[in-house]
Amino acid sequence: MIKHYIVNKTPKRVELKKKYLFREFEHILFNLKNSSLRFTEPFPPRYINSLYFDSSRYSSINESLSGDTKRIKTRLRWYGSLVPTNYPVLEKKYKTGQYSWKKLIKTRLEYCCNQKDWYSTFQSPLKYNIGLRDYLPKDQNIPTSLVSYYRYYFETLDKKFRVTIDKKLNFFDQTLRLKPNFTFKRHLENYFILEIKFDDFNCNRISQFTNEIAFHPERFSKYCESMCLNKN
Repeated sequence: MIKHYIVNKTPKRVELKKKYLFREFEHILFNLKNSSLRFTEPFPPRYINSLYFDSSRYSSINESLSGDTKRIKTRLRWYGSLVPTNYPVLEKKYKTGQYSWKKLIKTRLEYCCNQKDWYSTFQSPLKYNIGLRDYLPKDQNIPTSLVSYYRYYFETLDKKFRVTIDKKLNFFDQTLRLKPNFTFKRHLENYFILEIKFDDFNCNRISQFTNEIAFHPERFSKYCESMCLNKN
């Protein structure tokens, strides 16, 4: 895996999630905008697309399903259209208990359509001589699932708390197809995902807010959900 392209390492933070019925969306949105923490929208909502990688033994999903305290996920992320843009970011997401952080690697990869597999779909200019495989860790280098969703962003004025709401979750299985699959999908019907993100120094401020939006954290992983739906 290429190490000298790491452009950012995010700080450790607590991440709590909950799955809501879609009929609660407007109610949650109203409570969020009128909460005691005074949330604003730092920028408009957008589509996020993440291509997940795993080992031949699916170690990443097995770690999540078994509830291991230490877990690592590898994904290639781009924004906007489902069809990839150039220079996607490779993310290594680490999780220990409720704490998460990421290493972000800005790639030089460019999208090439109508290729035989994901590895040839992303290529770099000849002068760099770097392919998708070069960016991937040896223990998580097999494309397994493409997850696409529409995300809303909220942040407190003091920037101590961040909330994201994800809806329109679509899952594209990549394990049984030779070429990249952008067509055949399953989706998470009637639900959206709310996630609260903050550092542990602000834990004492979160209880009032969670009561305001009827938030009770639960385990949820988009990657696990995608693999479970794909195999049903």
